[in-house]
Amino acid sequence: MIEFGKLEYQPIKFDSEDRHQLMMAAIEKYAKPVSQGNLTPVEIVKSTRNTKLLLVILPQWAHSFPPYNLARLGSTAQAAGYQTTIWDLNVKARRQYTQGLWPSLDYDPWHPARDWHWQAPQYFDDLHVEMLPLMEDYLERIAEMQPDLIGFTLYYSNLAPSHWMIQQIKARWPRIKIVVGGSATHGQFLIPEPEWDFVINGEGEHQLLKLLDGIERGEEFATPMIMRQAENERIDLDQLPVPDYSFFDFADYSIPNGVCSELSRGCTAKCTFCEETHFYRYRQRRAGSILNEISYLYNTYNVNCVYFIDSLVNGNLNELRAFCKGIIASGMKLHWTGYARCDGRMDLEFYQDLADSGCVALNYGCESGSQPVLDDIDKRVSVTEMEENFRSSKITGVQAYTNWIVAFPTETRSDYANTMTMIWRNRNNNITAISPGQGFSASMDSIVGQNMARFGLMQAYYLDQWMRADLTMGKLHRLMRAKTFNIFLDHLMSEQYIYTSTRPKLKELYEITFFDPTMQLEIEYDTFDYDIIKPDLGPFADNAFNEIWPLLRMLWRTRGGFYGEIRFDTELDLAEWGSHNAVPFDAVFKFTIDWEGHWLVDFDLKFTQPNDAWIMSVNNRDVITNATRRARALSKIESTAPLPLHPMFEHGPPDLSFSHAWQGQGHWVR
Repeated sequence: MIEFGKLEYQPIKFDSEDRHQLMMAAIEKYAKPVSQGNLTPVEIVKSTRNTKLLLVILPQWAHSFPPYNLARLGSTAQAAGYQTTIWDLNVKARRQYTQGLWPSLDYDPWHPARDWHWQAPQYFDDLHVEMLPLMEDYLERIAEMQPDLIGFTLYYSNLAPSHWMIQQIKARWPRIKIVVGGSATHGQFLIPEPEWDFVINGEGEHQLLKLLDGIERGEEFATPMIMRQAENERIDLDQLPVPDYSFFDFADYSIPNGVCSELSRGCTAKCTFCEETHFYRYRQRRAGSILNEISYLYNTYNVNCVYFIDSLVNGNLNELRAFCKGIIASGMKLHWTGYARCDGRMDLEFYQDLADSGCVALNYGCESGSQPVLDDIDKRVSVTEMEENFRSSKITGVQAYTNWIVAFPTETRSDYANTMTMIWRNRNNNITAISPGQGFSASMDSIVGQNMARFGLMQAYYLDQWMRADLTMGKLHRLMRAKTFNIFLDHLMSEQYIYTSTRPKLKELYEITFFDPTMQLEIEYDTFDYDIIKPDLGPFADNAFNEIWPLLRMLWRTRGGFYGEIRFDTELDLAEWGSHNAVPFDAVFKFTIDWEGHWLVDFDLKFTQPNDAWIMSVNNRDVITNATRRARALSKIESTAPLPLHPMFEHGPPDLSFSHAWQGQGHWVR
């Protein structure tokens, strides 16, 4: 992971006109002098107001920096004169855990692989007793404060504790209004909870000020009210006040010398898997605006680390280049990072500017090492360009954080193998973190979710997840691919340490022993037929038997001969992966292969289909959110009418259960 460190330095004061002029001159070649067109300003009228606003975020969420969204909303409300307070109860709870005040837990509930413990009903079994004293304490503070409006930021991972606290507030103080926002409120089929008075969809600054103005004037609202941003509205970020971090104790955060910021909002890409790109329409901040904000935060809070929360920091390469040039000219000793796309236009000279401005890492959405899959995702980048970016990263010292998707609907086993190949080939090119994800999910606010037939998916959910129309991939295969990808990462060897967020207890379900533990072999992209076993049980079962081969062959190609055993266990997988990923599957894969490629296997698989496995999906509901409208427009769907049932449903939902063992041997060549 990135280690920013808290450096000792003397902050540069930007009251020097000469220093400011140098910074502005450095960006002139690249930056636009005015904001983009068709932007909506947020009109802030300063006045003395009586309405009290409280903004709250509960766990589980990031704890490295103070929450930027609340700092931004809080500063906007305060600029208009509203009495504003912000509570980050996520970091307060995290601090209790790190101080040993939650001794009953044998896991870190803020670990990315443990987010499902925060989701209902698991939260109330596992974590509510730990959270209760903290929430009761802050409920008492609400009793003293008596705010008029309380806003909760909702994510998929904090819905359960947030909902409990909201229920308590409404039960104790019915007059207090509740407004919710955040990504968990953007869904197409959102049903507001009875305790929610207002739901803000889209960018919050405009809608929050409208709501506060109405409360200040004593306006009567019909609740619940969903306040939707106009579909084509893009807020002018250059005109917003600087985020207010005065509500936060920087010592509470794991990077106490850091803040968040944004270079842009929205995304220039339209990746078919992504729902985030449809939340907001893209616009870029001017380099001068962001430089003024960063210099203010640098001098006011003595922070020198910035995490840009953009969907991508390199959506506008010219403005990003201008920002880098401005930081270099300013003399600020900054350390920054953010999400980015691999981009062939970013050459070695561009990377050097990134490094010289203090960019310590870029967090890339790589997704796949297969060109066909990248094309299906509409990534608009080539495998060659991605590898060139990694090489430039190594030369300039810009670390590469990487994020990957396994089991994209069109991904074949060869495609999957090529993803592992890309990682292995570039393991020494300054890749310092790999996030394997949990396997692909088809959100309704994504292009895939809006046109499932285009990606070969049936109009039905199996085990609450998508299924290929030909039954060759579903939730079972997704689990197998995600699990084997994690095992591959466990055995990655590199010159530098690479952080891989693999499953904490994964090693309890497999053993791999290499005949020469020190061996590392360099490999090229490979074309190989992974349909090795043909038990003739049907496409669902037959493909399950063959899902294991890409991992086994990749380990042999990169590390030489080995023997191993990989197990799937219904109960253990459920405890480790959660119900979103685990399936009723018990299996043992035993395998051995020598240096020359002679292999022996003994496989035993059993899958038991639950009674409620099949759910018919309908994709013709009324479109109500901006995100869904945008996704549907880009999905090129020809009709919103329900698709006809798959022929196999003519006699009722099919049972895909199977139990089968297979032993065999073979020979591979390098």
